[in-house]
Amino acid sequence: MSQPCIIIPAHNEAATIAATLRQLDPIGRDPAAGQLIVACNGCSDATARIARATAPAATVLDLPARGKSAAINHALERAAPGAVIVVDADVPVSPGCIAALAQAVGEDGVLAASPAVQFDLEHSSWPVRAYMRVFAQHPYLHSGVGGAGVFALSAAGRAALGALPLRAADDHYVRSLFALAAQRRVDRDCAGEPLAVRVRPPYSLRALVQTERRMLVGVRDAHRRLPAHAAGHQRANSLRWLWRCAWRQPLDCAVFALVKLWVRLTVNRHPDDDGWTTLRR
Repeated sequence: MSQPCIIIPAHNEAATIAATLRQLDPIGRDPAAGQLIVACNGCSDATARIARATAPAATVLDLPARGKSAAINHALERAAPGAVIVVDADVPVSPGCIAALAQAVGEDGVLAASPAVQFDLEHSSWPVRAYMRVFAQHPYLHSGVGGAGVFALSAAGRAALGALPLRAADDHYVRSLFALAAQRRVDRDCAGEPLAVRVRPPYSLRALVQTERRMLVGVRDAHRRLPAHAAGHQRANSLRWLWRCAWRQPLDCAVFALVKLWVRLTVNRHPDDDGWTTLRR
C-alpha cells in the first residue's frame, strides 16, 4: 500500500506548524518517505518560512488569499494520484495515526475516514468545558468523518469529491457526500492500540460561539449542495441524543443547547468570509 499524500492547510499557524510537522518525520525530511504539502494561505506571519525550515522535503504553497477549502483544493491539484490525508495545522498526528487512516481507506468500499477525538479542556473556561463534555458524546464524533481536524480520502473518495466548495465546512462536506457505511471512525492503530487525536477547543465562550457560527455557515452550505436527507437524518439523530443526554447532564446540556440556539439566532449577522473554523482561538 502506497503512502497517502498528507495535506496541511495553514493560516497564521507559526506557533503550531513546527510541532505538527515534527510529528510527521521522516516524511517532511525525506522525499522517499512520502508526499507532504503545506498549503499556507493568507498568512501574515512566518508560517511558510517555519514550514520550509522544519520540513525541507515538503511542498510549501504560499497562497495570497485566505481560505481553507481553497487551500485544500490547491494542494489536491499538486498531490500525487491516490489517497490523501488532510490535517489541520494545529492538530499534531502521530505516524501511527497516519498509518491507521491509510489502512482504513485502503479497505474495499471505504471512501473516507477520521480518527477518534479527545478534547483537551485544561485551558478552557467552564461554559466551554460544559459544552465540550456534551459534544464529546455526540454521535457525530463516533461514526464517519468529522470533528477531528483530520480526515482521509481513498483514491475513489478523492475522485468523487473533486474540489471542495469554497464556503463549505471541509470535513462535514466530506461526511455528507458519502454514505456513512462508506466511512470509518478509526479508534485503534494498526497494532490494535487505542488511537485518538487531541483537539484543543477555544478558551472563551465568545470564541466558541464565533467558531460555531463559522461552522454552521459551512454546514449549511454543504447541505445546500448535497442531498437533503443528509441534513434531516443528522438533525433527527441529534435531537434524540440530546434528549437522552439531558437526563444525565442537565446543566451541561443546558449550556450546550443555549449556545446552539444563540448561534442559530445570530449567525446571519456574522457571515463567514474565509472558511476557517479553527477551534483553539
